[in-house]
Amino acid sequence: MSKVSYAALLMAAALSSACTGFITMTPPPITVGATQATTGAPATPGTAPAIAPAPAAPSAEAPVGSSPASGKQVREVRVTPESYIITAGEARDLLATVQFSDGTFDSNVTWASSDSRILEVNPTTGRISGKSEGVASIVASALGDPSKRALVTVTVRKGVVQEAVTRVDPASTSLAVGETRQLTGSVQMSDGSMSPNVRWESSNQSVAVVSGGGLVTAVGKGRATITVSAAGDSTRRATCDVTVQ
Repeated sequence: MSKVSYAALLMAAALSSACTGFITMTPPPITVGATQATTGAPATPGTAPAIAPAPAAPSAEAPVGSSPASGKQVREVRVTPESYIITAGEARDLLATVQFSDGTFDSNVTWASSDSRILEVNPTTGRISGKSEGVASIVASALGDPSKRALVTVTVRKGVVQEAVTRVDPASTSLAVGETRQLTGSVQMSDGSMSPNVRWESSNQSVAVVSGGGLVTAVGKGRATITVSAAGDSTRRATCDVTVQ
């Protein structure tokens, strides 16, 4: 082999070794663990790491037992007095007080009756109306928390008198001294029945007197008025004019 050929072979071998070392160089590793932990996927080389969205803030809700408008908690509901007695046909307004945890008050409640056949109530205003004889309960529930409520016991009694004495018979009469005349009177009760429970009186006993049963006796000349009134309510009355000749 000539010197030229041997030198050429050495130069080619050196060049091949240099080229091989350049091609097999390995770049330093890129750490992507933080990005994978944040987004759950490896980052794309040459791009900025993704940033996970911030967790949503928890929604604020009013606690159970609070007023929807103010968020205040209802402490208790009161209706005073705790019992009533009314007659059938009578109406009365109830008033409730709602106390809150911050010490403030209002009257926002709903009303309900345990038996509307005995006692009716307006669900908004709290006005009760007696319907028939018996006992019923009225419940006042806070608007902000229906579990907070107050109970009122109402006794409905049979009305003594619903209307005035409807009839006295006769409405007038003329008698001679010594004569008698039987009068009749009746009272209409709140349940529609008629009652004979009445009282009798004379405006002038020197002219005419009347017994507890309505028997009029003429004792002297002149005029007198016989009044019949309901036993339970003296303002309910009717009269009979008596003339003694």
